[in-house]
Amino acid sequence: MKFFVENVLVIFPFNIIFPEQIQIMYILKKLFDNKSHGIMGIPPGIGFSIATICFFFSYNFSLPIKKNLIYCLRKEIDS
Repeated sequence: MKFFVENVLVIFPFNIIFPEQIQIMYILKKLFDNKSHGIMGIPPGIGFSIATICFFFSYNFSLPIKKNLIYCLRKEIDS
């Protein structure tokens, strides 16, 4: 699936995308444009990882100067 987040062409590997994933991409676009750091608390199960990685590669591809992404994931296991 291909769609635009503002002026960035995003190529998403699935035919269905949740509204929450698109919302995450708009938030990431604001962070990247402002050259800001961000910490996001997202509930599990909405596809945060795939949305973040797809948007980062699409955003990075549209820029002449490449950027780095530091992605940390913490999962708590209930026992």
